[in-house]
Amino acid sequence: MTKKWIFLAVMGLAFLLPLGMAQAQTDRELRDQRNAAQKERQAEATARNQKLSDATRVFREHARNLEQEYRERLRELDVEFELRQVQLRADQDRRVAVAEAELQKQWSALFMPTASQDASDRLGTMQDQARAYSDELFQIKREAAEQLHREKMVLVETQHGLLGEMDERILAEAESLGLTADYPPTLATPIGGELTRQEEQWNQRAERDAERTRERNAATLSKYVNGERLRTWERANLEEDFQLLWAERDELRGLDSQNAFFSTMMLPAGQGEEADPQALMDRLSELRQQEQLIKIKYEQIRRENTIKRREERKLLGG
Repeated sequence: MTKKWIFLAVMGLAFLLPLGMAQAQTDRELRDQRNAAQKERQAEATARNQKLSDATRVFREHARNLEQEYRERLRELDVEFELRQVQLRADQDRRVAVAEAELQKQWSALFMPTASQDASDRLGTMQDQARAYSDELFQIKREAAEQLHREKMVLVETQHGLLGEMDERILAEAESLGLTADYPPTLATPIGGELTRQEEQWNQRAERDAERTRERNAATLSKYVNGERLRTWERANLEEDFQLLWAERDELRGLDSQNAFFSTMMLPAGQGEEADPQALMDRLSELRQQEQLIKIKYEQIRRENTIKRREERKLLGG
């Protein structure tokens, strides 16, 4: 009986041994396949990263050279405009000087009392004339400033056109170097029916690396992709600032004419003898307070604009 059981045990071992050896052979083959696939993935990822690194280096050098080229072209336009600006301002200053001289003559004539005009009528006429004088001079200066502003905006639009051309050339180079392409992750695929823990970790890293590559390339190109939107925004800001400046000056203009009038009335030598000095001082104080309030209002607007524009620039990628 004992011999029979020994015989059966030996026969069982003889049957199972080839199965174990076959399983071991299969495990080794799977391990070799996985190792080979891992080496292939690693080599592919390394080669791609090196390619992107080289492409980024070449791109940045190309972009620097183009930026330097266009910077010189922009500088030439700036010099031309500065010369033109000198001429425009000289012409405008001459117009203002002629207008001021003529208006001053009219203003001075009002200080010569006439027998047919009583004091209150003369003061009213002088105040009306001071306002008209201020309005006319303001209009001349506003028209001169608008002409200069238009010239400035033509320059800005020309320069922005050149920068748009530069952006197109730089982005074309980026595309030729492959920096605008999408690089999917190099993922491990199941060998033997499922992924190993190591392969799962590899895939997670590969997904993160692919996302970082997209973000890095987007950051590299952002300046040129968003350039046109940013420049359009900058031109709108220049227009807004010009309008804000002259809105402030327009509000101050009325006060300036009254300030000039009442200050003149404070002069000795008979011109101000018809007026109450204390009343004039009180009126001057009120005018100066109003002037300060107007300046405070517009300064607040400018500071708020600075903060808003800082955040807007971030959203535009500037």
